[in-house]
Amino acid sequence: MDNYFIYITIIDLLILTLMCIMAFRNELMESKQKRGFIISFVLIGLISIAEVITVVADGAPLQFRWAHILFNYLGFALTPLVPLMFGSSIDNFKKRAKLPLFTILTYDLFLAVSIPFGLVFCVDANNVYYRGPLFNIYLIMYLTGIVYLFLVTIRMTTKYQNRNRMLLYMLLIFLVFGTTVQIINPTVHVTWLCVTIMSVIYYAYCNELWHRIDGLTGLLRHQSYISRTSTLNTDMILVMFDVDDFKHVNDTYGHLIGDKCLICVAECIREVYGKHGFCYRIGGDEFCVLLWDAHNIGMMNSEFCSRIEAKRGKVKELPFVSVGYAPFHKGDSINAVKDEADKQMYLFKQQRKADNKQDYSQSY
Repeated sequence: MDNYFIYITIIDLLILTLMCIMAFRNELMESKQKRGFIISFVLIGLISIAEVITVVADGAPLQFRWAHILFNYLGFALTPLVPLMFGSSIDNFKKRAKLPLFTILTYDLFLAVSIPFGLVFCVDANNVYYRGPLFNIYLIMYLTGIVYLFLVTIRMTTKYQNRNRMLLYMLLIFLVFGTTVQIINPTVHVTWLCVTIMSVIYYAYCNELWHRIDGLTGLLRHQSYISRTSTLNTDMILVMFDVDDFKHVNDTYGHLIGDKCLICVAECIREVYGKHGFCYRIGGDEFCVLLWDAHNIGMMNSEFCSRIEAKRGKVKELPFVSVGYAPFHKGDSINAVKDEADKQMYLFKQQRKADNKQDYSQSY
């Protein structure tokens, strides 16, 4: 066997060990996210080891035939689980994952039953490995897991307001290329090295998304707002939101109720403005949106006010929310634009108080 393959596998395992340690010590991740990534890295390591054993056992004395069969089975059975576990790192095992998981478990059972018949893979009487006539089933299952992971990641990027998906497309192309090379030429063992590289980049990509997000509301953090506004080179609309008398809510009902109110406000902002701009929490009870599509700003503000009023029917402690906006042109000072939006928000608040109306959506 080529020693180069052994060295590559050792490096592969060292990288995966480091990634497990990094995931375990990552303070940005929830326990579910840590568990999903760690299990994924362990699976890749186990499959890499199984591949080495099968290469060593191929054509070896017959007493090693059982190991050859067993580790081929483990490689074929565990491979589709890798993208599924990565998907579980960023998505709950709800309806979206039940079908892929059930399909993969059914495939694993079929694979075990098919071993004597050599349908997916065959280790003949001379202890030599061959692909079976139904080898494509394995490829289909692997691609099913990849498609699931890709769709879940697209959903995550939408939720976390990351609209630059070029890296995801490049990762997918890279993974398909690395897999295809070994399918065409089975003696070139690069698939799991490519998967490891892809997993490291994917881990960094997810961490970057989570780092941009406010943990309570799920909106973009203040630092993300600072970064984007410092590099804006296009006209936009800055919409400011302020929760009225929020300190009174915390002092009267406690911080848990206060957090619940902030979550309600964030949900309304994301539902109304999320498809038209970037939504931020930039302070304790201060939110803003950078809109690139501002043609229906009045309609959006009215809808937001209506949604807040509907929320107040369910969460009695939820205060009113004041709204103001101002145009941002290329070259403008973001602080000056924010001051103008704050003035509009203050006028909005004063008008509502003067009218003494709870249905303040009519102000627009």
